Amino acid sequence: MTRTLPLLTGLALALVFFSGGCSMNVTARIPERVKSEVSTLTPPLKGYSLEVTARSQGTVELSGYVASQADKQRLIEVAKRVEGVLTVDDKLAVRDASLGDREVESKFQSTIFQKLEDELIGAQYLVSIVDRGGDVVVQGSTDSIVTKGRILEIIKSVVGTQARVVDEIKQSPSPSDRWISDQVSSELRKRFPSWSDKVSVTAVRNGVVTLAGTLGDHWEIDSVLAAVVMVPGVKDLNSTITINGQPYSSEGGRRKAQ
Repeated sequence: MTRTLPLLTGLALALVFFSGGCSMNVTARIPERVKSEVSTLTPPLKGYSLEVTARSQGTVELSGYVASQADKQRLIEVAKRVEGVLTVDDKLAVRDASLGDREVESKFQSTIFQKLEDELIGAQYLVSIVDRGGDVVVQGSTDSIVTKGRILEIIKSVVGTQARVVDEIKQSPSPSDRWISDQVSSELRKRFPSWSDKVSVTAVRNGVVTLAGTLGDHWEIDSVLAAVVMVPGVKDLNSTITINGQPYSSEGGRRKAQ
């Protein structure tokens, strides 16, 4: 008995170490297995972002967002079926069940706008960059096919292989004065929400926009004029905007696409 006991003890220790090694390997592979299972779901999930983190003692954490409560439950059930998972820690958010795969501001937007501003000097365009289920969707209008092509080229250089770029740009080479007026007003509300009620479009005739109102300083006025002249179809500006009621003169300039 005295000779057998050390052998049994050694065997038991070996089994403990072997079992521990297997457990570690299984735990390390849980995230990829969960994501692999999710990718094969039928029908497939849309408009979601998933991060999987394996914790100790068979716990897996799911974080990110889904389009509906039903999709959240599907992800949890998939995770529970994966080998090595005993408990699922649900930290998934439902982004808006009523809208589902809604459009939100793209994470690339600020970088894209900065690059467009640097490289498309003089071109007329009005675009928005949104995320739709992981795709980068470009919406809006431009003054020419050339401008549209350059915009898409610049956006693709920013996005690279991280996402698909979807072109929903409309070309508006000869928009009506009414359309220009609506677009200028919309652009002012979007870009200058705290100033937009202080400036108004009083007239648009043959692409020449007349603005009136009052702002706080030269910089605010110049910012408004620079934004308006970039709206497709705007050929020139007439501004009677004042600085706190005091006259201010600034020439409106016509900018042509390069």
